[in-house]
Order: sequence, then C-alpha cells, then structure tokens
Amino acid sequence: MNICLFCASGTRVPQRYFDVASEFGAAVARRGDKLLYGAGNMGLMLAAAEACLANNGYVVGVIPQFMVDNGWSLDGLHELIVTADMQERKRYLLDHSDRIVVLAGGPGTMDEFFEAVVLRQLGLLDADIYLVNSYGFYDDLCRQLEKMRDEQFIRFSERPLYHIVNDVASALQ
Repeated sequence: MNICLFCASGTRVPQRYFDVASEFGAAVARRGDKLLYGAGNMGLMLAAAEACLANNGYVVGVIPQFMVDNGWSLDGLHELIVTADMQERKRYLLDHSDRIVVLAGGPGTMDEFFEAVVLRQLGLLDADIYLVNSYGFYDDLCRQLEKMRDEQFIRFSERPLYHIVNDVASALQ
C-alpha cells in the first residue's frame, strides 16, 4: 500500500509530535507499506522518513525543484521525484496514494488536507484520509469540521470524506 504523509516541516515544534512522526514512519516500514512524502529534510517530515528508513522501509520523496535548489531534500531515499512546483508535488502525492495520513502541521499541511478532502468530495480521489489528532492538536479543527457538517457546508455521502483518529495505530489499521 502507498501511504502518503502530510505533516510539519518546522523544527521548533514540541518533541511529542516528533515522537508521533517517528512512530508513524516505523509503523509504515513494519507493515511493508511504501511511504510517500514531501522529501523534506527537517521537521516531522524528516522524523517520519528516517524512522521508516531505519526500519528497512521504502520511502519515496516528492519535492519541487526550488526546494531541491535550497537544499531542503533528504538524501538516501529510495526514490526522489522532482516536480516543477508545489501544485505538481501535491498532485503526484494524491494521485499515487492509497491512504493519506495527516499528522500535526501548519498552513501547508492544512492546504494538503483540505485539497484531499475536496477532491474526495468531488469523487476525484479514492484514497482514504486520516487526520491524526495526537495530543488534541486538531481539537479546534475537528469542532469546525463538525460545525461545517452540521450546517451542511460539508456533505457526506455513503463514503466518509475523512476519518479523525487519535493515534498512528488507528490511522494504519
């Protein structure tokens, strides 16, 4: 299974989120799945990729050329796919994933999450989406999503648009 990870690239976030990212990367490797992520060499992205690699997992990084030029890509990946821009990067990740897992992150992570949800709502994305609410990081977002649903701004069909879980194990079962 190809599992896409969206998460923070920031380095000054609390250690507990690095631990969750490492747990995720190791779990993907143990399952024998392939990790697809943004190829970053910092933050939670790095923690997940390194944990996956350390556990003999297969990691595919997808990164725009300008990030490679700035030295932001991780060396030693099984595959490094360089795209023209952020939109092409996101499109590649979404098109090649069977499951999307969203860990703690900022505006970029939210952009990725919401684009995936919109594409799923439009019937253009088959991958299941899991928002991992570790340590209550997404509590406020979950309340907002619930309000959007309750007031009919998000319409669910017979297939859920996304799943909200509290831990990595639940996102991978």
